[in-house]
Amino acid sequence: MKAKHITRFFLALLVVGTLWSCQKDTAPTEDSLSYIPDNVAMVSAFKPSQLMAKADFDAIKQTAGYQEMISEAKEANPVLAKVMENPSHSGVDLDKNIYLTMDKSSATEQFGAITMSLADATAFETLLEDVEVEVKALPASQSYNIAFPGNSSAVVWDENVAIIGFSDNQAELEEKLASYLDTKPENSAANNKHLLKAMNENYDVFNWFSSDFITKMPGSAETTALLNYSEEDLKNNYIQHYLTFEKGLIESEAIIDFKGRIANDLSMLFRDEVKTNFADLAPKGTPLFLMATAFDVNGINQLLIEKYSKGIAETELKKMGLSSKELLDALQGDIMLAAYPTDDAEKDGALFFMAKLEDKTAIQKLIDIGIEEKKIEQMDNGIHRAINDYSKTDSLAHQKSDFSAYVWVNDDMLYLSGTADLIEQVQNGETGLQGSIATEGSKLLKQHIFTALGNPDGLEDFGEEMESVQSIEATANRKGTKLKVWLNDDTENSLKVIIEQLQAAEEEEKASQI
Repeated sequence: MKAKHITRFFLALLVVGTLWSCQKDTAPTEDSLSYIPDNVAMVSAFKPSQLMAKADFDAIKQTAGYQEMISEAKEANPVLAKVMENPSHSGVDLDKNIYLTMDKSSATEQFGAITMSLADATAFETLLEDVEVEVKALPASQSYNIAFPGNSSAVVWDENVAIIGFSDNQAELEEKLASYLDTKPENSAANNKHLLKAMNENYDVFNWFSSDFITKMPGSAETTALLNYSEEDLKNNYIQHYLTFEKGLIESEAIIDFKGRIANDLSMLFRDEVKTNFADLAPKGTPLFLMATAFDVNGINQLLIEKYSKGIAETELKKMGLSSKELLDALQGDIMLAAYPTDDAEKDGALFFMAKLEDKTAIQKLIDIGIEEKKIEQMDNGIHRAINDYSKTDSLAHQKSDFSAYVWVNDDMLYLSGTADLIEQVQNGETGLQGSIATEGSKLLKQHIFTALGNPDGLEDFGEEMESVQSIEATANRKGTKLKVWLNDDTENSLKVIIEQLQAAEEEEKASQI
């Protein structure tokens, strides 16, 4: 299934959900989840009534952007487009969840499916007649029907469920969809206790990922060997993700449930908290953005170097007279990235990076190599500047920019910046972050293995799609990650704002192509 199709249909499902009438609290095993096999890699669930209430769809469905979305959907899958036009007459059971799944058990192509419970199979068949899709003639003894609305999609249905499948392998579509209808209770995703428990939480959109499918793929032995894990290691590892939309706020939470070697390996990458007080050591000012994390240098050395890539790393480092151990021993593990406002209106912000050092020897050696190769030059104040020197014959010459990188190393800290002024502030003792980001960051840094907060404009260009974002807060600990995105408009639900913005972006892109 092509990536653009996945994105398009995911968005369509999100919007269609906002049309549907109030949804009752039904157990997942009573809806179309029971038709989804347990070897899928991903299950996404949508709560239609909540999405409807939050998106103000009565207004959105009248917009040119939504009508354009329906037109585009007709080209890829007219059945889904017809449901989008008038779901209340589609025959779909509007009181039950709708699911999007991805299945990679095939030896050939990836297979995706939209699974919907039916309240009225006759109404659904009438919808298909209106669409004028090709309905395949099947023996009377066959318990299902199938139609082909597009070259890479098909829809199969019986009295209880309709499933739209997507695959670039046209020959595989009917077989895969029929296998969904024949799913036995003991082989159903609805029999997965972890999935059922994870779904029993508050959310607007829910995503669930399982590692089990890897062990059921053709060629799984080769895959597990490449990952350096056994099949047993890859079983019963999950990620569950919850997405909710509130007024002016989007909340996202991912919970990691890994076991055995995978959990142990992941735990080796980070320490529990950032120990360095970056808020006091960074250049004085009010940052636009702040990010910090606490790597476990010893764990990374053992996991990534000794177990997986030691040979490659050592070969490259030896060319510079270094070893991986020597380089890692130079780092303590704590790093910080911040962005400061700049007087240049054409730039989003000046980036500033800090890393706590245990031993600066290896870092100094790298700087000395750069000086020797004339890629780095030393300034009078002890700061070094990386030199952009692309020759006319260099294949990267067209990428040349006016960006400069400045480096300074003192006894226990490495500083990198796009401007020498920020490093000079540190040298002059002008340190200490200010403002709300600094206050909140000082608290969060000591509680998480990863923290990022601030205005995304503080980093490189995020694109126009981020213009509605006021600020973000992202944190991670051993159990998972949390992300909060505050929008500039706190009078409207964030889902409505997002849909309107996506529509506006579509219209703008279309206008630019005229």
